[in-house]
Amino acid sequence: MDVSLVERVFPFFVEAAWITIEISVLALALGLVVAFLIGAAKMSRSFLLRAFGTAYVSLFRGTPCLIQLFVLYFGGPQIGINLEPFAAGVIGLGLNIGAYMAESIRGAVLS
Repeated sequence: MDVSLVERVFPFFVEAAWITIEISVLALALGLVVAFLIGAAKMSRSFLLRAFGTAYVSLFRGTPCLIQLFVLYFGGPQIGINLEPFAAGVIGLGLNIGAYMAESIRGAVLS
């Protein structure tokens, strides 16, 4: 077994694992904030807030997460939003997670 290959690539795996943990924690934090806001909007007495919350959840739960990330990262510059890959990943995953958690929060409050 060629141990030198493992020694060369191991630092890259550690760095990638650390970046994955950073993105996951930040996206979950953003998703929790979004979930509380959207969950509150879906339980609001205001028709506009309920409609916005329903449309948000339907959009983000109804489209694949990878497509959402592509639209955010590659489509953003078309309308003047230039994001670094890390920021686009955190924002895209956070918005997606928020839609799923909003339904959980809404259901928990209603029960």
